Amino acid sequence: MENCGIVLAFPVTAVASVVYAVFVIFVFARFRFARWTLLIPSVAILMLAGAEAILLMARGVIGARTSMGPTFNTLHNTVVLFTPPAVANSVVFLPRTPTRDWKLVALATFFVAIGFVFWNYNLQEILYGPDGIGGPFSMDR
Repeated sequence: MENCGIVLAFPVTAVASVVYAVFVIFVFARFRFARWTLLIPSVAILMLAGAEAILLMARGVIGARTSMGPTFNTLHNTVVLFTPPAVANSVVFLPRTPTRDWKLVALATFFVAIGFVFWNYNLQEILYGPDGIGGPFSMDR
């Protein structure tokens, strides 16, 4: 069943990336207040994603989950959900050389989103095992 989800992730993230890229360039970029309103939280999300990556490199997936407890799931889900739009916002709204080509923004967002799909799948399988059975945090313990 998870193979079906991974296969569906490609077209879904492609469509979502194109829609968000078009929306951010043709709608949000027209409003001056939207720049800082979107850029500041986007930078915070990107820093949070970097902090999670450092935590996972330092402690490993199981060590990070053990040390943070259930809060780790909240952190990880926040990073997975909000990092692709944060990348798009950062590419469009950064003061130096902003990108206004929606195709490049959509492509960058797509690659980040697909990367996070596979990262999330791997992390969940390590924590909970295949199909939620047999992992150190699965319900069978």
